[in-house]
Amino acid sequence: MPTNKGFNGSTFTFGSAVGAVVGISYKKNAAKVKVSSPEDAKQLFVGGSPDETVTIEIRGGTSIDVGDTAAASIAFNDGTNKSLGNCEVFDVAINGSEENPISSSIELGPTPA
Repeated sequence: MPTNKGFNGSTFTFGSAVGAVVGISYKKNAAKVKVSSPEDAKQLFVGGSPDETVTIEIRGGTSIDVGDTAAASIAFNDGTNKSLGNCEVFDVAINGSEENPISSSIELGPTPA
């Protein structure tokens, strides 16, 4: 079975291009808000404010830190693009173990300008 390497060539920008990106996860969801009344035949819901989260995985350590802010965007190699506007870093993890490469994980999301 052929290997799909469609991610290769995808890029992430956080103010400027972030190098050595090996993975990008983009998630957008909205909480259900109950709006039904007791007299409604069934429960009714609307979507709350959307929540966007991006997690990037990079090879090596990173100078990006919690609290950093910048304009962020994703350009997947298949033509899918996401412009996230101004984002703030909420979580950074730098990992390494014997005989394995150092890697970093960075989680961020939209923040007021």
